[in-house]
Amino acid sequence: MHRPNKWWWGTLPLAGLWAYTAATHTEPMQQDLSQRSASALGQIALDKPSLNFSGRDGTLMANAFTPRDITEAATAVGTTAGVRLVKNEARLAPTAQPYNFGIEKTDNTITLTGNVPRPDVRQSILDTLKAENPSANVVDKLTYALGAPAAFETAAQFAAKQLPALSSASMALSNGTLSVNGVAKDRSDLANLMTALRSTPQGVALGQVHVQAGSPDSTVKTAAVQTSQDAVFSAVRNGQENTLTLSGNYQNDQQHQDLLAAAKRNFTSSTIIDNMKKAENAPAGTLAVAALALPHLSRLSDGALQISNKTVSLTGSALNDSAAKVIKTAMSGPFPDGYTGQTDIAVAQPGAPVDNAGCQSLFSDIVRNDTIHFETGSARIDTNSAKILDSVVSTAQRCPTGKIEIRGYADGEGSSKANLALSQHRSDAVKQYMVSAGVDGSRLTAVGYGEAEPVASNDTPDGRAKNRRIEFLVK
Repeated sequence: MHRPNKWWWGTLPLAGLWAYTAATHTEPMQQDLSQRSASALGQIALDKPSLNFSGRDGTLMANAFTPRDITEAATAVGTTAGVRLVKNEARLAPTAQPYNFGIEKTDNTITLTGNVPRPDVRQSILDTLKAENPSANVVDKLTYALGAPAAFETAAQFAAKQLPALSSASMALSNGTLSVNGVAKDRSDLANLMTALRSTPQGVALGQVHVQAGSPDSTVKTAAVQTSQDAVFSAVRNGQENTLTLSGNYQNDQQHQDLLAAAKRNFTSSTIIDNMKKAENAPAGTLAVAALALPHLSRLSDGALQISNKTVSLTGSALNDSAAKVIKTAMSGPFPDGYTGQTDIAVAQPGAPVDNAGCQSLFSDIVRNDTIHFETGSARIDTNSAKILDSVVSTAQRCPTGKIEIRGYADGEGSSKANLALSQHRSDAVKQYMVSAGVDGSRLTAVGYGEAEPVASNDTPDGRAKNRRIEFLVK
């Protein structure tokens, strides 16, 4: 007699055994298929390959450099023993236009930024750099992108071979045109470099070249060495070494401390070298005038401030043309006690173009080391923030195709509605500043986020100060 109510219960142990077997065998099988499929992909050039298996069916994701790479990758995974089905989601790497590649050399560090078309080209550039500069620390920030000009690899290797002649350099390769800015180690290296640049490889055009022999801060050092005998105060900024050297006399300790406080306020991340001396006969008003001029010196990448015979002289290089004009105008204005100002301000050569990732890194470094300040409860930018805004403008100009979101944040004090409005007004003010300095406004978006995303506690004054901030997001 058939009695299902009795044998049905016997199937439960079998179902449990099946579930246990599936759970303990499926995951190891998927891991094995992933490992063996990845090994099969080893000979195919792919960027960021990823394999995910569900049972014996796999999904392949990657950026490829040719259509053939996509086909071969799918075939390699599909013919791996045990694989039943492959969903091919590999795509060609993005195309960059303009196609930018940059080399920065500072001290013993060489940094690569921008685009490179394939892994083998990337390796050949790195091999050339290491062969020509065996003791250098090479920092590779390159990203893969299609669209490189035909002579890209030759041009990049040619640029790398010129580095040994330079103590510092900023090289930019944009759509086959090579620009070189830097400082040669001596006049012989400069002559050899200029000879080499006149014979660029076929398919490589020579753009702007600005190279000098000697120290990168030669203007500053000349100003420091040639300080006149009757100079009562001088301040020299060395941008490469990030130092500020103060020389001259002060009447009393309070005067000395006030000037050091002004220097630290304007050069927050610089090492201040104090070579000043106490002299009771020092002119009483000199240091007050120096404190007024130091904010203008802080906006120069390299520069020297000198006070002598009632003349306040400022020389050096501004980060952009707009900053140079503002500094010249400010220095021509009246100073106390009959002092007059004079300037000799040039515009520093722009850095090499960078891609969006490199641009984001530069912006992150800026806001990590300094803060854009506003007047209390207002969207009016504090005058002491001009130097950080100059860096912001110069960075934006180094990535001319990137879209930049200017993000304003507030602390937790007051109403959320008022803080949201204030953060929007402040981000608008930064956008307006950047546009007035020459940045294309169509690339900029200002957004206020109010009290969102605090980076510190709002329970302390220091925490609230950190939450009142401007950040930049490159898209």
